[in-house]
Amino acid sequence: MLPMKHAGHSLIESLLVLALLSTIALFAVMGQQQQSERARVQTSLSSLASLSAMARQLAIIQGHAVEIQPTATGWAIPGHHQVASEHSRWAGFRRPPIRFYPSGASDNGTWIVCTPPFLEPRGLVLSRTGRTRRTQDRNRDGRDEMANGRPIEC
Repeated sequence: MLPMKHAGHSLIESLLVLALLSTIALFAVMGQQQQSERARVQTSLSSLASLSAMARQLAIIQGHAVEIQPTATGWAIPGHHQVASEHSRWAGFRRPPIRFYPSGASDNGTWIVCTPPFLEPRGLVLSRTGRTRRTQDRNRDGRDEMANGRPIEC
C-alpha cells in the first residue's frame, strides 16, 4: 500500500505566501502615493504658471504694477484670481508679494512645490522677463535642481 499524502499547506508555506502578498500590496500603495503626489505637484505648477501669465498680462494692459500675494491656501492677484497651492513657497531675492511691471518684467525667483509624501519636489522659475519655466533634472539624479545646481528640497 502506498503512503497517503497530506492535503493542505504547511505553516511555513502559508507564511511565505502571506509575506509575498504583503510585499506586493506595499509596493502598490507606494506607487499610488507617488503617482498622486506627482499629479498634485503638476496641478500646482500649472496653476502658478497660469497665475503668473495673468498677472503679467494685467500689468501690461493696465499700465501699472500687479502683485501676486501669498494667501493661507495659495497665491492670489488681489481682486482678480486666486489659486490653491498650499504646499508651495517662494524662493527669490525679494520676499513676496511678487511684482509684475507694465513692461512685462517681474521679480525673479522660484516657486518650490512640495506635496506629501515629499518625494518629488519641483519648481517653477520666474525670470526677470516675467516668463515661467519648470525646473529640470539636469544631472539625471532623479531630482530637479535650482538655478545654482543644488537639488530642490522641501
